[in-house]
Amino acid sequence: MDQFGSIVKQEVVRSKALEVRVLRTLADLEPYAEDWDDLVFSNGRLPMLSHAWLSAHLEFRQPTERPWLCLAAVADGRLVGVLTLEERRIPVLGKMVVSLHQPGDGHTRSIDAVITPGWERRVVTAFRKALDETVPEWFGVELLGVEERSQLLREVEALEETRAVVNPSGLATVRATQGTWDEFFMNECSGHFRKHFRQYGRKLAKFGTVHSEFYTGAEANPEYLDRFAVLEAAGWKGREGSAVGADPRLREFYSAVCARLHARRVLEWHFLRVDDRYVAGHFAIRSGRTLVLWKIGYDEAYAECSPGFLLIGEMLGKAFADPDTDSVNFVTDRTWLSSWRPAKEPYFDLWVYPNRVRSVVAGVWPKRARQHFRSVPGLKAGLHAVRSIVKK
Repeated sequence: MDQFGSIVKQEVVRSKALEVRVLRTLADLEPYAEDWDDLVFSNGRLPMLSHAWLSAHLEFRQPTERPWLCLAAVADGRLVGVLTLEERRIPVLGKMVVSLHQPGDGHTRSIDAVITPGWERRVVTAFRKALDETVPEWFGVELLGVEERSQLLREVEALEETRAVVNPSGLATVRATQGTWDEFFMNECSGHFRKHFRQYGRKLAKFGTVHSEFYTGAEANPEYLDRFAVLEAAGWKGREGSAVGADPRLREFYSAVCARLHARRVLEWHFLRVDDRYVAGHFAIRSGRTLVLWKIGYDEAYAECSPGFLLIGEMLGKAFADPDTDSVNFVTDRTWLSSWRPAKEPYFDLWVYPNRVRSVVAGVWPKRARQHFRSVPGLKAGLHAVRSIVKK
């Protein structure tokens, strides 16, 4: 029984030895959950791509007016690829068509295909065929903010009867953790950085004995979400109403996410406390050899000591010492993260269109026209100037 109260029979689209199963209910997804999560976490992909995360989004946050479908590519009974999309009916050149998008919001991002290495071309081709057979009137697919390592991004240009448009759309901050903490701290960090890091530590110690707590594997109890939620609410997210605990439905979503990640033994919690008072916390996920830092919270009563900054230092120190960790992915790109001397990895917006008149005229051409105008030197600044004059 899915969230809409009905069971929908699975459709199967075959392509030689590979078959694509079109799943439309949460119950349909469940048999693939473990293999799906293995595809994500064994290959170091973002945790939002996993069944553990995405199924929680579909259950608690997916708008009921947007039906979704999941393409599951299976070979010899083994899941080798998965892509989840939502359907939106829109008018295009006088006709109602289906526009396909990644499900998600600010709490579920970068949804994309996940494919077993070596199967990319066959799976992407089979997905394209499955869309033609399952949603014959599909206008296009829009995937915003996908990773540079996206397998679909690499393969889509080779598809027959298909056109793709790709635009850069932001950066992820990624800190490599090879070597040692001491080498990083003394050789890569500025004297200004080291001075302030030590000063913040001394300031915090004046309030009491400082402890750090790191919970991984079976010890990363999903109930620590309660502790983290209090810390997040003690900062700006609490004031703006965007903290985990601000909305009961959002809290329900994150409770489900944490329980499902914990079942896969990839959930992590990091906390900093002074005596018995917690002052900073991290909600993190282990994916392959990467630690993904999804949420940061700290108590602003201790803002002068920068407890969040200190906890990141503690976390990186452990990551440098861990032979199973190659990097920490902060997912976003905030100015203050630059002090950790990270690399930047790009995100891209990807649009995929069938080579049909309506999709080309109303999809491909406008997107490529925007690309062209953005590349014209001074055009953007000129348009801003014109808008300013018009407003006056």
